[in-house]
Amino acid sequence: MKPNDKPSLEDFKRLHAMYDSIQKHSKQLFNQDLGSEDFLENNILFESVIQKRLHKDYFHAQLKFIRALTSISTLLVNLKLPDKDLKGQALRLALKNLNKNKSFLKGVYIPIFTPSGVPYRVVHIPHHHAFPLNSRERVPYMLTLEVVSGYFESKFFEKSPSSSTKNPLEKSKSKENLGQQMEYQPNSGEEQDDFKVTKLVDSYKIINDWSSSKETSPPIMEAAFGATWEEKKEKIRQASPVGFLPGWDAISVIVKSGDDLRQEQLAMQMIQAFYEIFNEEKIPLWLNPYMVLSTSQDAGLIETVRDAISIDSLKKSTGVETLVAYFAKAYGSSDTAKYNQALRNFVESLAAYSIVCYLLQIKDRHNGNILIDRQAHIIHIDYGFMLSSSPGNLQFEKAPFKLPLEFVELMGGVSGDIFTYFKTLFRSGFVAVRKHYKKILSLVELMMNAGGGKMACFQMGEATMLNLKARFALTISDEEVLSFADNLVNESAGNWRTDAYDKYQQLTNNISQ
Repeated sequence: MKPNDKPSLEDFKRLHAMYDSIQKHSKQLFNQDLGSEDFLENNILFESVIQKRLHKDYFHAQLKFIRALTSISTLLVNLKLPDKDLKGQALRLALKNLNKNKSFLKGVYIPIFTPSGVPYRVVHIPHHHAFPLNSRERVPYMLTLEVVSGYFESKFFEKSPSSSTKNPLEKSKSKENLGQQMEYQPNSGEEQDDFKVTKLVDSYKIINDWSSSKETSPPIMEAAFGATWEEKKEKIRQASPVGFLPGWDAISVIVKSGDDLRQEQLAMQMIQAFYEIFNEEKIPLWLNPYMVLSTSQDAGLIETVRDAISIDSLKKSTGVETLVAYFAKAYGSSDTAKYNQALRNFVESLAAYSIVCYLLQIKDRHNGNILIDRQAHIIHIDYGFMLSSSPGNLQFEKAPFKLPLEFVELMGGVSGDIFTYFKTLFRSGFVAVRKHYKKILSLVELMMNAGGGKMACFQMGEATMLNLKARFALTISDEEVLSFADNLVNESAGNWRTDAYDKYQQLTNNISQ
């Protein structure tokens, strides 16, 4: 039965049979009359024991799964492999070994939910799609997980799929060979790579769905983004031993070890709150909350932002120097509907994140930490510095939020209609969030009092909360708030400190301005 389906007569019969079985077992166990008061008490106790065991097994499976993934990241750090290729080979070998354990993925759910609120269950790890990310000291890695939506039952692994769910890539699947097909068959040469790594280890991871359109992407978008996420998923499904399963899907996460993700998780909880406020107030502001799961003080998972690339990578991969040039090549002439929709997406997301960055004082806003997706939405990532912390604790980024001249020029300059639309959105969003300020303050205070006070964002103690509250400008009238919001925009537009910080990042870390 699917989670949203109404129970059928057969479902009730099955549940009734299950209850009869429990009663029968209970009678044998307690040797008491089913109608007696003692039996009812003991039966409740018995069912409670069953529930506790189920919960224990569920959480144990999740914990074992997450620890295994994060321990691979730690292992890669300890191996001190000299280059990214060797790290990738070691990573894929470790993940391949996880797939070999048939019971490892049993009952494992990932805390990323379907639109209907049902968790995804992990059924396979396509290890050949995993790769390490660039990092100086640690080895975070990108991981794709094959999942099914809903409360998946083990019966799919216990018998051959029916003709309606048979994998079109396979002529037949029997009960005996299905388990063997759960293992990925390596391409030629991959086993040789595994051997090399083994020796090394022995010696010492309003949306416009243009991505799903059949329209051919301009060359510049192909250069920047490559294949769409839907195209990548289909490629994985075609090669998957479980791609025939009903409700099959694929999700992508970043596995991190050696980083405290609690602050990232707090930031995402607050961005989710902003997202809900904008929706409740019916303001066309766009945010992209994503899952951050802190599993310990130094490890966790981050949901990947799909079909998006940093502005830094965009410029390096396409050769464009400005967003104005990119928009012209990616979306066509400025008088077309496609271009104007892309510009609108840019403005509505920029205004939303500008409000978030001001109120939460998000710092380290170089172009490596700002993404742009295929539809031209802006998405901020990496919330390592916020509230009361900043890079080097220098508080150099003093502008209310990042609004470089490049963004202003894309919006037609400060006197243009598009920039006026941006200011109107910023005003409306700020007023709306100010109206719900207690919701934001409560989230921050709850985290600080629950032990999060040791995080860098709370290093100023109570002053952190006082400064956050002050940024809502609660002491001025509603009419004065509009002028206050306009002043924040004017102070941020082309701020010299923003430009200087971008130049510093370009000189020291080769991050494009």
